Amino acid sequence: VHFEEDLIEKGEIDKLVAGEPEGFLNARDSFYIISHTGIQVAHPVLVSRDERITSLPTGMKYPVVMKATGILHKTEKNAVALDLRSLQELQEAQLRLAEIEGCTGLLIQQMTEGTEVYIGAKRIDGYHPLVLFGAGGIFIEVLQDIKSILSPVDSDQVMKLLRGLKSYRILKGIRGQQGIDLEAFAQAVVRVAALVHAVPRIRELDINPLMAGPDSLTAVDVRIRLSPP
Repeated sequence: VHFEEDLIEKGEIDKLVAGEPEGFLNARDSFYIISHTGIQVAHPVLVSRDERITSLPTGMKYPVVMKATGILHKTEKNAVALDLRSLQELQEAQLRLAEIEGCTGLLIQQMTEGTEVYIGAKRIDGYHPLVLFGAGGIFIEVLQDIKSILSPVDSDQVMKLLRGLKSYRILKGIRGQQGIDLEAFAQAVVRVAALVHAVPRIRELDINPLMAGPDSLTAVDVRIRLSPP
């Protein structure tokens, strides 16, 4: 497979990664990296746990989502507040999430509708990076409906594997339900494969969920772990 490095803004990503220590990147930098692959992201605004919110961040409109940072399994810890539609709801969510053990800060994002899908990658010593994709959100653990392939990949290879997912008929659209843009999903997988192939320090990467619709695809939760410099 021909590796399309021009799919990503490698120079910008290399600059950011160069000064970072080993371990998980903060949320802002993780979203920044994904945005430089050409995948749309729900840009997060970081707010303090303790400084009372007095207004919605500039450029956002209700409804929004608030998440506690520093917590790995946010759904299990109830560390996400969805569909917040007023300042009062935002302030109440801030108080609740700040109390969760391990919370280091808070993120506010525009609420994004869609079907939850997943893209991940991991580096295995001696091999090209492994790219994983399939059903996202809480369905990852429940359905384990995931395909994997070594990078680099092209969209034809990804589409072929997508057709083998148990959830493929749902993703394609079934019984009057709109499906997702499968071509855009496949292209996003190709871009993640290009990213981990081009940036060796990325040890692990998870976009879960990626909210997919018939004409949109937005990363709403991103986790990136770096290997030592």
